[in-house]
Amino acid sequence: MSSLLRLAPFVLQRRGFLVALVILALLVSGLWALSLTVSYPIVKVLLQGQNLHEYVHAEIASAEGVLTEQGDRLRWLDELIVQRPKPAAGTEDADYSKLIRDRARCQEELAIASRRVLTFRSLQNHLLPWLPRDSFESLATLLLVLGALLAARAAAVFAQECLLGRFVERTLMLVRSRLYSHVLRLDHQAIGREGTAALMARFGYDLTLVSQGLGLLGSRVLVEPLKVIACLGTALMVNWRLTLLSMIVAPPAALLFGRIGRELKRAARRQMESMSRVFAVIEESLVGLRIVQTYGGQRTMRRAFHRENKAYYREAMRIQLFDALSNPMTELVATTVVLMALLPGAYLVLRDQDSILGIKLSAGPMDIAELGLMYTLLAGVLDPARRMASVHSKLRKASAACQRIFSLMDQQPTVRTASSPRPFPESVRTIEFRDVAFCYESPGDATRREPALDQVSFTVSAGETVAIVGGNGSGKSTLTAHLNRMIDPFHGAVLFDGVDIREFALTDLRQFVRIVPQQALLFDRSLIDNIRLGAVVDDADRLRDAMKSAAVDSFSEHLPNGAETLLGEGGRKLSGGQRQRVALARALVSSPSVLILDEATSAVDAQTERQIHSQLSRLSEGRTTFIVTHLLSSELLEHVTKIVFLSRGRVLGVGTHEQLLSILPAYQALAESHRQKRAA
Repeated sequence: MSSLLRLAPFVLQRRGFLVALVILALLVSGLWALSLTVSYPIVKVLLQGQNLHEYVHAEIASAEGVLTEQGDRLRWLDELIVQRPKPAAGTEDADYSKLIRDRARCQEELAIASRRVLTFRSLQNHLLPWLPRDSFESLATLLLVLGALLAARAAAVFAQECLLGRFVERTLMLVRSRLYSHVLRLDHQAIGREGTAALMARFGYDLTLVSQGLGLLGSRVLVEPLKVIACLGTALMVNWRLTLLSMIVAPPAALLFGRIGRELKRAARRQMESMSRVFAVIEESLVGLRIVQTYGGQRTMRRAFHRENKAYYREAMRIQLFDALSNPMTELVATTVVLMALLPGAYLVLRDQDSILGIKLSAGPMDIAELGLMYTLLAGVLDPARRMASVHSKLRKASAACQRIFSLMDQQPTVRTASSPRPFPESVRTIEFRDVAFCYESPGDATRREPALDQVSFTVSAGETVAIVGGNGSGKSTLTAHLNRMIDPFHGAVLFDGVDIREFALTDLRQFVRIVPQQALLFDRSLIDNIRLGAVVDDADRLRDAMKSAAVDSFSEHLPNGAETLLGEGGRKLSGGQRQRVALARALVSSPSVLILDEATSAVDAQTERQIHSQLSRLSEGRTTFIVTHLLSSELLEHVTKIVFLSRGRVLGVGTHEQLLSILPAYQALAESHRQKRAA
């Protein structure tokens, strides 16, 4: 349950709700014990034919008789002790010791009798004047009191449930917001280790379990133990000896339930991991539905889903087994507790005794009403215990869910902003890659793959248009991802004017560097909001200029609501080329000093590509531009001032197109391949 304790900072932000819930829980448990205690005078009236006035007078007389009898006995014992010489130090006198024990027991009886006299005198003075003397009228009054107590308890339970609902949802809202904010701070390496489906399971299935756990903590886990405490506390006041005797079975039962709880938590964790894998299969199927249907892969995906679904079923059945075991075990333990008190108590009543085998179990002979009250109070423990057992598995599952959620929150991004960042320069004259090396981690674990970049070094001057050229998997996108610190090098550094970019604030750096990725991702917002994303831009001229530079204006005016048209999930209302142009406009609108085009024209048509390339001089004006591509068109070469040629993560050459053609056979082969493709 330690994982649930990590919810404390979120819970304490709603401490007003928490205090109110505790007060209501105390009220509910107190009314529960009080309503059970009313059974005692009811039994007195029904079985012994006494009205409450007679019962109180009889109890006072009995207690005063005990006071007189034990007072005389105490004086007699004092005289015997005075007459008998005290044994010398180091010696033992059995008779003298017995006198001392008898005197202590006598004083205990006097104390009990005195408390009884005070209690019943108080009832006689303050309560009895309001109660009728007729037996039937007394019974009717007691039943009315019992009904009022039950109604008050029902009202308190209703208020508690209403308050609990608001408390749980507000706390969960805080947890969800904190988790979401933390995920947004993680770098894509950390996201890749978890996987999208596993992260979605955290926000969905895991948080649902946490919500259930919070609801149980605020209701049953808070109220039911208080009911048990109230009943046991009242039972201790009635007869503490029998109550303690009945609790002998509690320690071994606690050890057994602890063992079951640990097994439950492990099974719950495996179940949630299995659910994450089920989500992963569903996500793959839906994202790649067109491919699955085109290639007839439905059977393969069904098998994968069935395998993970069956694994989830096995863990669910394991939890169900423990759940089914908890309820009968709890009832067995609670029934044993009742019997451990009822059987000795029945012996004391039927034999008119106060001890068994010389062991004193009662202050005096018990009557049937006192035994009935003991039974009612201990039986009152049974219902709360059964309710607590029924939530045991749910709490363990909530604890496992909390552990998974907070383990994600504990993850720190590998890309962190500097603790004392340097002020970002107004202008950057040189950008240098110095011995940069990087390895990706395998999805699902932290093992590293082959280097994506290996000892990459080159320098770019401000205002240059640099083409990063190479085949698939050569490290082009990985290289440019270092410029805005989407990833950090494992070795080496990226330097702006000789300063490691890790010394600047991330927000400043990413305002300085903008990237247009190969796969343009748009959001379910308006076109203009997608362009403004992350940039505080209210200048209509800048927005219009960015849209024109990216050729967005050529289609935006034909949309139903123009630039205010909602684009749908992932921008599905636009074509791939249109989405790419919106992504380009998004990068241009904040006027970055460094612009990265990562295969940015791969999804647009030839005419739009030529249009963007023709405006490349204008796009690159006043900024340093990196163009990631595996093909260099003649239009593009007109604007490129430097080419960095990569192969398997290493820089094979840096220079102009003509220079690389003259010295690099690999570049010659790439250029020839491109020429043949264009000719075809």
